[in-house]
Amino acid sequence: MTQIVGVFEQQGHAVEAIKMLKEQGISVEKIRVIARNEDQAGRVDSETEVNVEKIEDQDRELNGYRYAEPNSGLNAPVIPLAAASPTYLGDTLGNAVPGAPAGYPGGVIGESALDPINWDAKQKLRDLGFNDSDSKQYSEYLERGNLLLLVDSEPSDEAAAEAALRRSGASVVR
Repeated sequence: MTQIVGVFEQQGHAVEAIKMLKEQGISVEKIRVIARNEDQAGRVDSETEVNVEKIEDQDRELNGYRYAEPNSGLNAPVIPLAAASPTYLGDTLGNAVPGAPAGYPGGVIGESALDPINWDAKQKLRDLGFNDSDSKQYSEYLERGNLLLLVDSEPSDEAAAEAALRRSGASVVR
C-alpha cells in the first residue's frame, strides 16, 4: 500500500478530490483529511464521510501551563509570573531546565518563543507516521490554513489517485 498526500488550500477542492477518489472506487476508509482545527475542516466534515483529524486542540497545555487559543495570533504560554524566575529558565550554569528541548533556553518559554512552527502539530504528524522532515513541512502547510488529504492506495490505483488530487486543485502531491 502506498500513501499519497495532497495539500489543499481550499476545503471545496478537497471535497471535490474526495468525490473523484470515490468515483474511482477508492473507499472512504482509505481516505483521511488532516486539518489544523475545526475551522479548517468544517466543510469536509459536513459534506463527506471521510475521517477528519484535527491536530490542534482548543485547550493546549504543556507541563501544566495553558497556551493561547488557536488563531489568536499569540503562540505563547500563559504562565504564572513566579515561573519565569531565573531558576525556571535555567540553572546557575545557564543550562536549560530538565525537559527543555536541546538548544533552547528553557522549558515552555524557550519552545514557544523560538520555534515558529507549531510544535504540537509536528509531534502529532510524527505520531501519524510522518518522518521529521515531512512533519515539519506539513505542519507549515497546516499553519497556513491548508488541508492534507491522505490516500492509502494500492499500487495499481496510485497514478489515478495522484491525477485526481491534481485535477481537483492540490498544490502539492507526494
